[in-house]
Amino acid sequence: MTSFAAILLSWLLLYKYALLFGVFFLSALALPLPGNTLLLASGAFASQGYMSYSLALMSVMLGNVLGDITGFILADRYGERVAERLRIKRSYLESVEKYVNRHPRTMIVLSRFGGTLDPIVNIIAGLGDISFKTFLVFDVIGNLASLWIVITTGFYLGDYWQSFSGVASIIGWIVFALLAACGILVIFRKQIGLSELTFIKRIKHRMRQFLRRYER
Repeated sequence: MTSFAAILLSWLLLYKYALLFGVFFLSALALPLPGNTLLLASGAFASQGYMSYSLALMSVMLGNVLGDITGFILADRYGERVAERLRIKRSYLESVEKYVNRHPRTMIVLSRFGGTLDPIVNIIAGLGDISFKTFLVFDVIGNLASLWIVITTGFYLGDYWQSFSGVASIIGWIVFALLAACGILVIFRKQIGLSELTFIKRIKHRMRQFLRRYER
């Protein structure tokens, strides 16, 4: 555990829900804060009676959703100008936008489990043709599912939550890596001669092969 995470944990019982709201709001805007660690700890503290499980979950939900909305709106209003100044090729952005626009619900919900990928998808959604209503509905669904899983895990782990915090981070990075790899392949699939249909079929084939290994 980093010293910064330790400092935030020492503040958790002092500032409780305000701290959770602030950390998850800023995390949704791409600041590298130890959100999962705090959420696991909150669940453990709730099981011991130091915090309210419901208020902790509501605080992180509100912070994350408002942060996601902020990222979406900023990308919608200023994303094109920023991309031009950073000299990001429009063809790359269009490839990702088209894919996200075709599968908006899946991408938004899955990205809530990917940690670092969350703000990236917010920006892409803001740049694309996804309506605010669609973004909001599936952002809430994805956040509720992902945050509930982590805080409930901390609640039932109790005093042993710290032993699981490293595992939770690893799982988050694995999800991020898988989704990021899919995004990179979507952008460059033309260069490697893959149509979108072939691309999706290959992913499904690889997943089936992976699952069969563990069925034996």
